[in-house]
Amino acid sequence: MGTGLERYYYKFAFALPRSIILPVVLSAVVDAAYVRASRLLGAFMILLGVAELAALRILAGRGVATARRLCWLHFLVGLVSTAYTYIYGVGYGLIAYPLLTGFMTSFAIGVAPSLQRLLLYPATGVILTALAGIRFLEAYLIGSALALTPIIVSTILFGPKRGIRLMRVVTAHLRAWLADDYEMVAKIMGCERRETYTHILSYKLEDGGCISIIIPGVHFGPFRAAGSSTLPYRIREYADHPVMVLHGTVGHELDVASVEESNRLAKLIADAASRACRTSTESGAMMAQCVEVAGFRVKSLPGNPPILVIDRPRVGIDDLRLPVTATPTVDLHNEEQSRWPTSKEINTLVDELSKLATRKCKELEVSLVEIPVSEETASRLGLCGGFLQAFVARCDDTFTGILLAYSNNAVKGVREVVEEIMKVHGVDGVLATIDDHLCSGVKPGVPSYTLSNIEAATGLIVEAVKQAVLSLKRVVGVVHEILVERVTVWGRCFAEVTYFMKRGKPVVWAVIAAFIAAIAAPYMLYSFAHLAF
Repeated sequence: MGTGLERYYYKFAFALPRSIILPVVLSAVVDAAYVRASRLLGAFMILLGVAELAALRILAGRGVATARRLCWLHFLVGLVSTAYTYIYGVGYGLIAYPLLTGFMTSFAIGVAPSLQRLLLYPATGVILTALAGIRFLEAYLIGSALALTPIIVSTILFGPKRGIRLMRVVTAHLRAWLADDYEMVAKIMGCERRETYTHILSYKLEDGGCISIIIPGVHFGPFRAAGSSTLPYRIREYADHPVMVLHGTVGHELDVASVEESNRLAKLIADAASRACRTSTESGAMMAQCVEVAGFRVKSLPGNPPILVIDRPRVGIDDLRLPVTATPTVDLHNEEQSRWPTSKEINTLVDELSKLATRKCKELEVSLVEIPVSEETASRLGLCGGFLQAFVARCDDTFTGILLAYSNNAVKGVREVVEEIMKVHGVDGVLATIDDHLCSGVKPGVPSYTLSNIEAATGLIVEAVKQAVLSLKRVVGVVHEILVERVTVWGRCFAEVTYFMKRGKPVVWAVIAAFIAAIAAPYMLYSFAHLAF
């Protein structure tokens, strides 16, 4: 069953405007207003903020603490401090500045690659704030204490060891999201080495060409270019003939831990496909009967053995997990899921798959067509890759096929439109996506790209299917290979990550509450002062 992992990643996603000129101008305006209100002390506190942000840049590195982000942080702190100075007076504004700057320690904790470098940030704040007087040092220490709140809460919720583990996982993911630095994710999330089973079916054509259908034994994820997110693209890049890479019946526990190992696996798969195309064996292709069982619909593509493609027309499908078998199985991942399948439904499906009747193709023709899509159109349609692929096979008098979209999933209704278009052209076809995580987080608050705006895509789909039907070529041999390769994957760490995400809401609220407390502290001090006098 699936997890909807990306929904957890993006629940609180946001992005700053990309312009650096805007925060520079805004910071200059706020700083001028602050200096005007608080004179020399205000100028000193601005210098303190600049020094701390410089320390943060050294700590986190240029990839995370970019000039644009630092300018926005400087503007945020200066804005609040200036507001409190004008509302409550100079003293309160000066307290707000080190308090908020101290709270930025939480960000430093989230991006620190080592404890030694982490100490640089609070040390800088303590030294510089002490120069402004003990009152401001106390405010800074209060802010730093508030910044430690999420660590304290996570330790209470998950225990001493798992609390620290949670912060390491958060640190790794923050560095990955903010700087495309995947080294920590690979080290922390590489929990197991497992044998993976990649199915490769190569169709040798009468004209000497070859087409391969590839079903890797790992998952494409977890996000952006981390792990094996780019695996389907790399296989296509390394292959010396046309290939279609499909999503197998595996989940995120089989995400490859490192980019380097994913690229190595992609090269091995592409080389295996090339060897299959050169194999002299001439075996016939089989088709399996189409069935509906336990809410699942099972169709077939010709192969030896046949390729079983699975979806759930009424409730959607997402990261279906099935036992490893000698039969290639595909999770079409073609409709957003409204209900996860139960263990009973999975067991019924597995049992029925083992009983499917097959028939041999006396004549077989296949074709694979790729339609390029502009970057603008791809973004509008919800495609991560700039193309659509259509595979069509004619087994005697039966035409079957797949339209493959490099997207994470499809909205409800898209699958039916695609199937109707293929049916009009005489093809009993299905829609598939690769569960693409490569463009995850490209748009703020958007978990992943989902195939939509089907009206705008109709012309491209029609063109792909028409070309595929017209390009059919006779098959003289079908070769099936299973590439068995040991790979370091997420494994048991995946269950831990989902556990953190499901249980982690109190930690998130602790961060939000601490931030609100940091901003509200001057107001509370002002109120207490009035009550005291």
